[in-house]
Amino acid sequence: MRAPRSRWRSCRRTRSWKSTGSRLPRSETLGFVGLGVMGAPMAGHLIDLGRDVMVWNRTPSKAESLREKGAALADSLEELASRCSIILICVSRSEDVEEVVSEMAGSAAPGTLFVDHSTIEPAVARSISQTLTNMGLAFMDAPLTGGEKGAFSGELTIFCGGSQENFDRAEPILAAYGKNVKR
Repeated sequence: MRAPRSRWRSCRRTRSWKSTGSRLPRSETLGFVGLGVMGAPMAGHLIDLGRDVMVWNRTPSKAESLREKGAALADSLEELASRCSIILICVSRSEDVEEVVSEMAGSAAPGTLFVDHSTIEPAVARSISQTLTNMGLAFMDAPLTGGEKGAFSGELTIFCGGSQENFDRAEPILAAYGKNVKR
């Protein structure tokens, strides 16, 4: 089921953003939502590379091992969105992606890039992309293959759908856990 339109319309931006170009500054904080069998090791690779990472999971105990590695824990999706300029999402279903994005969009600064690693319906990805674009935000659909083994080894294959600009911005991050990152 799709998120009600009123949810999207109630979203509001709460901070400003300055363009940083196509490469990610080391000081930029990354957000990671969804710390299951795939998401937790993917976020772990980013932490291992020294990136500033803030994480959120609906079951907070799943974030504990990443906190011990150095991740910051967000108390809410809104907090994560307000503090991160690139947000990586790895949840189960189209409805889950719609829900977390709708909760974060109003707190995200203009230019925030949402990268969805979930395998969702193409129509849902297009709808989310259009809605976020209309809000001054960015979206890239980036489903992956390689399973749990690939997530742990950092050898996932990631298929990116979105603009070249968004791909160029996300690719250095995705390379932390993707052996093949393709647009």
